[in-house]
Amino acid sequence: MINFNVTELIEYIKLLTTNDYVLNNLRIEGEVSNLNLHSNGNAYFSLKDEYSKINAIIYDFKTIDNIDDISTGSLVEIEGSVNILESDGSLRVTATSIKNIGVGNLYEEYLKIKSELEKEGYFSDKHKKEIPKFPKKIGVITSIDGAAIKDIYNVSNRRNPYIHIEHFPSLVQGNFAVQSLIRGLEHFEKSDVDLVIIGR
Repeated sequence: MINFNVTELIEYIKLLTTNDYVLNNLRIEGEVSNLNLHSNGNAYFSLKDEYSKINAIIYDFKTIDNIDDISTGSLVEIEGSVNILESDGSLRVTATSIKNIGVGNLYEEYLKIKSELEKEGYFSDKHKKEIPKFPKKIGVITSIDGAAIKDIYNVSNRRNPYIHIEHFPSLVQGNFAVQSLIRGLEHFEKSDVDLVIIGR
């Protein structure tokens, strides 16, 4: 058995991915989500299909001629390589090219459901309640180990350290997420929180 510290382990895995021919010459098809054309010149997004998701980046996206054709929900084909981020050990795809090949099934399903809910009046202003300007206690429904809860804690502590955050751990994706999120809402409905955030 070989002993590693965390940095050594990540560096070893990074070495394996860097020297792997397949992982350095990939063509991947997936649906774009969370597209962010950042002011630093890089495009950050996720590629996903029905079951999985991986983060991706395009460095200096202005050099990509068809970047304006890409948006959240686009079904794309990218060429690139898989990299390991040393800061947190996560996988990321670095794309060198991207081609729009249609609209993803997941996005089409999202638009269909959204349209149905709009027809039923779920997004009507008459159903909306005013968000408190100065909440004292916020309920958060999200994954117990995801980035969302960490971000919410960090932003809250930075902007107003006196706000109390109560976290209800929940699934946020998969077949059982709906029931889990509903349990979170039912929990906070009986509590004294000023508002509830569902995060992912």
